[in-house]
Amino acid sequence: MTVGITAGIPFEVACGGNAECCTCHVFIPESVRNQPDYDQPEEKERDALDFAQGATENSRLACQTKVCSSMEGSVIEFLGQD
Repeated sequence: MTVGITAGIPFEVACGGNAECCTCHVFIPESVRNQPDYDQPEEKERDALDFAQGATENSRLACQTKVCSSMEGSVIEFLGQD
């Protein structure tokens, strides 16, 4: 999330980055999700995503997602939460 904010993406960050609100909902490409340097979501994040509109297996909360080298050149789609 910090990388996105630095890049000018308007994350609302309603919960302060605590994996509770889904305002930083993003899609991570499957090609990244299957790489060994990609950290999979923990239970707290998965529980929060149960309430995110349009959540899929590619959904993550940007506040919980660590940037990894496999993301280089990938498009991370920002969805936010209405």
